[in-house]
Amino acid sequence: MRSTMEAVPLARPTFGPEEEAAVLEVMRSGRFAQGDCVRAFEAAFAVATGAHHAVATSSGTTALFLALACHGIRAGDEVITS
Repeated sequence: MRSTMEAVPLARPTFGPEEEAAVLEVMRSGRFAQGDCVRAFEAAFAVATGAHHAVATSSGTTALFLALACHGIRAGDEVITS
């Protein structure tokens, strides 16, 4: 039985010409990780947030791992979250 309900686009990306051009620039650079675009993003993000430094990560999980490591949290330490 087929549903007549439309899907709710919870995570549907919206890309315009500027985003498409940026993706093509990165693809053509051959540098999918690190590189000039990432350094520029990190610098702009640091300025926007008033931080001295910013580090781009590949995922939210990687960002959480990095944040815990930066604070000296190691295996066996207790971390309480919501």
